[in-house]
Amino acid sequence: MRHWQEYFPRESRCPPVIYLDLWPTAPLLAIVNDPALCAQAVQQKSLPRSWQSKFLVSPLTKGIDLGSAGTDIAFHRLLRSQYAPAFSPKNLMAGVPALVEEASVFADCIRTLTTDNGTWGEVFSLEEKASALVFEVMARFTVDLHLGEQTNGHSALRTAILRQTGNLVPKMLTTLPRRSNPLYHLDVWRTNQKIKGILEPMIRSRFYSGDEMGLKYGRRTSLDVVVNAWRAGNRLQHSRRAKEAMINSALQNVKMFMLAGVDSTTASICFTLQLLGRNPRVLERLRAEHLEAFGPNLASTADIIRQSPEKLNTLPFTLAVIKESLRICPIALTVRQGDAGFTLTSDGASYPTESFQVQTGVWNIHLDPTYWPRVDEFLPERWLVAKGDPLYPVKNAWRPFEQGPMNCVGQELALLTTKLALIFVVREFDVEYGWEEWDQKR
Repeated sequence: MRHWQEYFPRESRCPPVIYLDLWPTAPLLAIVNDPALCAQAVQQKSLPRSWQSKFLVSPLTKGIDLGSAGTDIAFHRLLRSQYAPAFSPKNLMAGVPALVEEASVFADCIRTLTTDNGTWGEVFSLEEKASALVFEVMARFTVDLHLGEQTNGHSALRTAILRQTGNLVPKMLTTLPRRSNPLYHLDVWRTNQKIKGILEPMIRSRFYSGDEMGLKYGRRTSLDVVVNAWRAGNRLQHSRRAKEAMINSALQNVKMFMLAGVDSTTASICFTLQLLGRNPRVLERLRAEHLEAFGPNLASTADIIRQSPEKLNTLPFTLAVIKESLRICPIALTVRQGDAGFTLTSDGASYPTESFQVQTGVWNIHLDPTYWPRVDEFLPERWLVAKGDPLYPVKNAWRPFEQGPMNCVGQELALLTTKLALIFVVREFDVEYGWEEWDQKR
């Protein structure tokens, strides 16, 4: 909605709520473009997630995942309590050595794409390199699975999940022909069987054994956490039928963590490096912070972080760079189910939500000069100024992982992975664009 004036010429600012009647192609939609109203819908009231969200990922998870559980507030609360400890600050810090290992491999892989005289070689896709890094990280954090994605290429698991991603289509009139095709459903089934054949044996083994996969590394995987929660439950949960249900639930959630984590974190890494390439002033300051924290010897960075992982929490400008990147290039939004008893209110105006899918207008809010002075500038400094400064962020206006009780459970892992990718890359490499060469290569 960067050009909202074309659609609302009589308004002095972008309307706080835009209603769209998309019948018969799609459900009624209300886009909320005001941070305070977004807070009413997802933080204060916390409307349940839209049924469309559950339908969208059902080919991959059958609707038995943490994201889909948001359609039932009570069930979501239960499921989130089971998985949240895996993404706690303490557990993430314990997992830093594994992250450092993968970030170091990420830098090594990029280094192989340079020439002996320090210039770039053949043009390559940064997204492909970043997604390999993140998929490996997610595999290790969820089930302690070492795939070698960055050095060996696409694993069978990653290939299958990417294929199933292509089968995630919303319930709309325009997708009806595809959803009605028996070959589509056959492909969904076959692909799920491939994924199940890889993941289920190790998940089943964890439920029937007493070992914790990630504990030997000082951390617990998300699977370890949910198995421990299951074992600590009442004995009725330990029946064979209940155990099989938990195994299936764990399988679906592992798949969802891999899909959602890879998509969001890959985008975060790529967008941040892109913006740094276009803003040398910011890049210079970021490099200075890393030089001060880790010294001039790039080869010693990994050991320094392994020995003192708390250093990762003392890089304010690095975090500011990532947050500003996510402001300019937000990676997600949420869609909630409107309710007859819930109305958004602002400045004496009421906005009903009954029968509407309520979407937070994250892109609109993040790029609205009403909330962000110098909105088109890449200014990490806005995240470091004191309250009262004109650049100080407006409350609830930054929503890349959404907010409230159903915000992204893995957002701290996403930020940590992005931070480490920057630490291992920005002091050694300059980002250059090769669109013409890329077009020729393709």
